[in-house]
Amino acid sequence: MQNGYELLGEMRRALATDDAPTLRRAAHTLKGGSGMYGATNLADICRKLEDSAREGVLAGAAERIAEIGAEFERVRAALEREVGAQDDPIPPTR
Repeated sequence: MQNGYELLGEMRRALATDDAPTLRRAAHTLKGGSGMYGATNLADICRKLEDSAREGVLAGAAERIAEIGAEFERVRAALEREVGAQDDPIPPTR
């Protein structure tokens, strides 16, 4: 998930140059990372983009990338909250 921003940038650049294979690879990579973290909704959106790019269909890809970006931010924030909660010190007992 650390390179999620890089992958989103790669998706945007690939779409701007009509590079379906690069778009497919970036979506595939983010899908795998998302699945490892249990971010199934993000993984599903990435899978849909990956499938479309595999077919060479880029219509609607900009909207899908925007959706991926928004979901990525939700996942990132949730992970940060989870990590923060684990880092909170245990209150002393009296």
